[in-house]
Amino acid sequence: MKKSILLFTALMAVLFSYSQSDIIYTVSDGKIIFDCDIIEVKDDNIVFYLKDSLKWSVEAKSIVKDGVNIELVKKAETQKENTTPLIVYEKPGLYRGHDYDYYERKYRRSKQLRNSGIILNSIGFVGGALLLFDAAVYSNAPGANILIPAVFISVGTPLWISGSRRMKNNMEAMEKAKASTNLSFAATQNGIGLILSF
Repeated sequence: MKKSILLFTALMAVLFSYSQSDIIYTVSDGKIIFDCDIIEVKDDNIVFYLKDSLKWSVEAKSIVKDGVNIELVKKAETQKENTTPLIVYEKPGLYRGHDYDYYERKYRRSKQLRNSGIILNSIGFVGGALLLFDAAVYSNAPGANILIPAVFISVGTPLWISGSRRMKNNMEAMEKAKASTNLSFAATQNGIGLILSF
């Protein structure tokens, strides 16, 4: 019975998490965009959203944001009916949805984590060496005291390794976020134009 309740709870949590993603109903071809994060709506029905860590925009007739259906105002009828939908692809100085400062903060935290691991390992190795030296010189058995340096080493080593790995990953993300500044041609609301992304 307990397993059934836990399985049911886990299944409902997964379904609930998927049901909370935003949905966009486009104007031109009736396409439905699922699993996105709506950032803002401009000019009554131009929706800016993140999908797969990239920023996009599209002309929409309605959206579902946080489970609430919102009908968007239609544009004036002066637009031609056969126009292509507005879709802008841009990399706005983001890498996986975050900017350079975000990854720099994470890099500093990772460095602190790595340094804490180095300090704990050093204390463990020095303490263990002193206990072993004491045992060799004075013929004392280290006994239970050897557990204290072992705890320092066993806590410090994972901190050191995970901090170093996180530092490397965040440094790569910082470089990718910094390199995403570019000048490109793209479709805009008024035609084709230059877009500076940084």
